[in-house]
Parts: sequence; C-alpha cells; structure tokens
Amino acid sequence: MQHILAWGLEVVKAVQTIASPILTALMKGITFLGTEQAFLIILPIVYWTIDGATGFKLSMLIFVSSYTNGLAKNILAQPRPFQLDPSVKLATETTYGLPSGHAQGTITLAAYAGSKLKRFVAWILLVLFVLLIGFSRIYLGVHFPTDVFGGWLLGLLITGIWLFGEKKFGPTIARWDIRLKIILIALTSFIMNAFFMEGISLSALFFGTGTGYVTLTEKFTYDAKNGALWQKIVRVLLGIGTLVGFYIGLKTVFPKEGSSVYTLFKFLRYFLVGFWVSFISPLFFKSLKLIELQKKTPHQVHQ
Repeated sequence: MQHILAWGLEVVKAVQTIASPILTALMKGITFLGTEQAFLIILPIVYWTIDGATGFKLSMLIFVSSYTNGLAKNILAQPRPFQLDPSVKLATETTYGLPSGHAQGTITLAAYAGSKLKRFVAWILLVLFVLLIGFSRIYLGVHFPTDVFGGWLLGLLITGIWLFGEKKFGPTIARWDIRLKIILIALTSFIMNAFFMEGISLSALFFGTGTGYVTLTEKFTYDAKNGALWQKIVRVLLGIGTLVGFYIGLKTVFPKEGSSVYTLFKFLRYFLVGFWVSFISPLFFKSLKLIELQKKTPHQVHQ
C-alpha cells in the first residue's frame, strides 16, 4: 500500500505544479459543489421545483451513499496526502481519505440524474462535473488519485444497486400501506445507526425525509413542476431561508454536545430537518399559493 500512496503523492505534487492563488480559489469553489452542504441546497431545489418523486429518491440515495462513504472511510482508515507531506496542503479535512466523499457523492448524483435525463448534452455536463470535482480534490492535496477512483467505483456500485432495486421493487413498495412504508424507512434508518453511529445525521435525514414524503403523497398529488417561474424562485428562497432558520433554532434549543442526551436530540434534529423539507415546506408553499397540492380521493389513496 505504501508504494501506491507514494505514487499518489507524486501525482498530487505534479498537479500542484500549476498551482496559483487564483486557481486555488477556483478549485475551492468547485470542490464546494461536492460537499454535503451543497447537496443540502441542491436536493431541496430539485424536490421543490423540478420533480418531487425524483428529488425524493435522489435525496434518499445520496443519504445512503454518504453514509456508506463514512463507514468505508472508518473501516479502511487511510491517510490523506497532506498527512504524509504537509507541503501539499491547500485545504483542510479531518476525516480519513479513502474513498473520497466528494467523488462518491458527485458520481452518485450524476449517475442517477443521467439515468433519468437520457440526453447526450446533459451526460457530457454531468461527466465534466464529476471530473472537475475529482480533479479539485487531488489539486487541493486532500485526496490521492486512488481515493477519487475508489469514491467513483463505490458511488457507481451503490447507484447501480439502487436503480436495480427501484425498478425491481419500487412498484410493489409504492402499493404498500403507508404504515408499512414508514416501518421500512424506520428499520433502514435504525440499521444504519447500528452499524455506524457517526452517520447518525444521515440516517435521521433518511428517516425524516422518507416519512415526510410518504405522508405528503398519501394525502396529496405533489407536482413540483407546478407553478410559474417566479413562484418556483420564491419557493427556493423561502424554503432555504426557513430551512436554515429552523435548523439553527433547533440547534440552539436542543441539548449541546457533551450532554448525555445529545446523540438522541441530534437524531431528532436531523429527522425534523428532513421532515421539514419533504412535508412541511410543500404545505407552507401551498398556504402561500406558491404551489397547488391536489387532495387525493379515497380511490386514489388506495390505488
């Protein structure tokens, strides 16, 4: 393994021969697009304004992929380039290196989106997005090339399994009673916690987002494409603003780190954030006449 890391470090140094303050600032901007914070902006926008069902499924997939990434990092416990040679450090990270979370998250998003868009231009843009994020991680000295390749492979594997399951079991699960759907979501969330408690925020988002979506779609027909452009823009601005305010409010009033019940309330906080995005926000938009939610008839509910 040491000779692979040594080779990877040489690649990082070779890439950094083109380094400049402007390019470093650009790479930091590009790398932000692969962060969990960026996804927590992108995913609600898809869910609120483009396609509710796709936004929901993509969000749940990203949560699972990110969780798996954290679990893999802890199992493999591989260093980052700047930990072997501090001179290549152009950004800071505190977790293990392999596999790259940025690389895995972006290829998960791109592969799933590409499977739905099926347009050549869209595929080209998604590939460029994935490659740029991967390159930025190497340039900044926070990942070896093998970390990036590992993230891509794991992301593609998880997305492939997800798409297979969606096609094979999705129609059957869609016909389940709402209680069975919530039980499945809850069990998955708690199994995630059992294997990797450090991923508790992701398992809670999975639980909250899933519960909110199945509850909403049990009662209403949710069409995110509904509404004029100005209504969608207002949805995004209000949605992100209230989401941030809600998160900060919960973090302020809930027990702080070090408390004996901190972990429990951290789970509750992220559950409520997911539920806010998938259930409360659409109802809030409806109350402001920014979107139409058609109430389902008893026949539609039981289809």
